[in-house]
Amino acid sequence: MKKRSAFLILCIVRLASWSAVAGVDYWPACADPQPLTVAQESPIAAARSSAVASNGLTFGVVAINSSGMMLFSTVYADGSVERLPVVVPVGEIYTDAVELVWNGAGYAVAYQAIDDYRLPVIMLARLDQNGSLVGPASLAAGSPAGLPSLAWSGSGYGVAFGRNGSTYVTTFDSLGQVLRWEIEITSYSAADSDIAWSHLGNRYVVAYRYSDWSGLHTLWTRTVSADGQLGPANMVCNGNSGLSSPSLVDTGTSLGLAWVDNHYGLEDIVFCTLAGDDARRLSGDLWITNASGWSGIPELVWTGAEYATFFGDSRGGKGDVFHQRVARDPALLGANYRVSSGVGVQALSAAFATRSFLVGWNSLGGPVTTQPWGCHAPGIPSCPEGLTSFGLSGSTLTIGWLPAQDPTVELAYYQVYRDAALIGVTAKPYFTDTAVDAGRTYTYIVRSVNAAQYFSTPCPNSQIDVTADGNVFLTLGRSESDLALSWVDRSPRSYRVMRGLSPQDMIEIARTSNTAIQDQGAALGATCFYYSIDPAVDGAR
Repeated sequence: MKKRSAFLILCIVRLASWSAVAGVDYWPACADPQPLTVAQESPIAAARSSAVASNGLTFGVVAINSSGMMLFSTVYADGSVERLPVVVPVGEIYTDAVELVWNGAGYAVAYQAIDDYRLPVIMLARLDQNGSLVGPASLAAGSPAGLPSLAWSGSGYGVAFGRNGSTYVTTFDSLGQVLRWEIEITSYSAADSDIAWSHLGNRYVVAYRYSDWSGLHTLWTRTVSADGQLGPANMVCNGNSGLSSPSLVDTGTSLGLAWVDNHYGLEDIVFCTLAGDDARRLSGDLWITNASGWSGIPELVWTGAEYATFFGDSRGGKGDVFHQRVARDPALLGANYRVSSGVGVQALSAAFATRSFLVGWNSLGGPVTTQPWGCHAPGIPSCPEGLTSFGLSGSTLTIGWLPAQDPTVELAYYQVYRDAALIGVTAKPYFTDTAVDAGRTYTYIVRSVNAAQYFSTPCPNSQIDVTADGNVFLTLGRSESDLALSWVDRSPRSYRVMRGLSPQDMIEIARTSNTAIQDQGAALGATCFYYSIDPAVDGAR
């Protein structure tokens, strides 16, 4: 147990994009798919469509309800609600289609709105982490526009859609400003498209269905740059009347493509791989299902080591959600895994964080349901350690800790206790208590909980005693590339200015008797710095 007084520490954060990159805190192989907890109905009821996206810590959920309103909420990795649904004020929605992506600092959503003539147009809206609009929505396509698909490149957006038998893409910068308006990908008898960003090709890839005069369908791909430069068109599949619902995902070096195919009179899910530079086909057909009845609405996800294909299927008598693992090669890994039972799935989406998925779906007019879907048998998460306190100001202080680890599934959140009473839950490795009294000493305990709702056992290093007696009040300014720190102290003295990448790991950068300092170059880059102003007494913190 530690005991310390709290001085203010200020964290300067500049967010960068989350990405699925293998590392010490990443387990992309999904050897043993299984439900981690029971599926949970979200507070978003009467949904016509829905979509989920991961920000690396929690998941965003967007839905269109039966009244034509857009709702947004966030959930933890165990499917429990982090933030209750809020209405996104984008006006009346034309159809049920909605697409959601994470952009590194917030979310973006593409949807069909209604113009002044009651015709469908495509809009792009940017949201913050809580679902609030960031600036006005941007027009992506004039009327009459078909269903949208959406991709984030790391620096902008691509929105694909159809109109009057042609397929188009409009590109945007990161602020939602149009770069190229309605780039024609193909003309005549084309529909049903999806879009992804190819990191190898540094271009968007569009997959789309084309219908000839006899009614036969072919499936094509084509690349397009953010400034509108088109690559060659590539035929992927031809010769039947039931190709639909292409779903693309980028791996960093190539792409995966899944679609619905009825070559044998029944709708099945088929998969192939594409080249990352020009989207030409690399592999033969890999049949995810085989004459099982109706299969549809495929959703393709890349984990960093393998593909995950989620899809609806009627083999149980009612549309359910299934999962199929696919190797990079590609090859099937295991069998079709049933994710849901008897749900009558209407809309389906899925996202992968670092160790597990969140699968979201809804039946027509039903609530949005989320299923935490794991890759391994769950175990006990490690203890959060290195607890420290900072940010004391008035009746608030912040407790920080080193992130816990879980070797098998996603870490969902931390439970924070003050004097044995649960006072909050957070997915981040810190929590701000807004109800402290000056002069009182509090005991804080932090417990980690994973996506399977297993929690860490009692840990001696997960507890801290804090006396709320801070006197230093720190403020921040910026001068070009420098950060300007200044503070007010009720008891003037000499100070040690400390800076670090976490509250547990800080070094002294200056000693001064003044109440201001310039930290040169600290405003450059994308580093999170913590600052504290401590008394200049050896060993005092």
